[in-house]
Amino acid sequence: MWHLTTDILLYVPELDGQAVIYQIASGDTHLVSALAGQVMLHLQSAAATTDTLHQHIVNCAPGQDTVELQQTLKATLGDLQQLDLITDTDV
Repeated sequence: MWHLTTDILLYVPELDGQAVIYQIASGDTHLVSALAGQVMLHLQSAAATTDTLHQHIVNCAPGQDTVELQQTLKATLGDLQQLDLITDTDV
């Protein structure tokens, strides 16, 4: 299960394809992809499995290649984990 590691403020602009994440505790700001923003937005409401996040992303981007989206999602989860924004409790 993926979940946030810290309290964040999230801004997801509508047009530029990126999101801004502010980590409240550290004061760090991160500019991330729109996909990462969608993941963080979803995780703000509840922890989720990779499959649940994939389904959420597929619902947000109908017509996209689901295999490609799944690969991109896995890479995005790794990036967010490396930034210490999320953690996987199943590891």
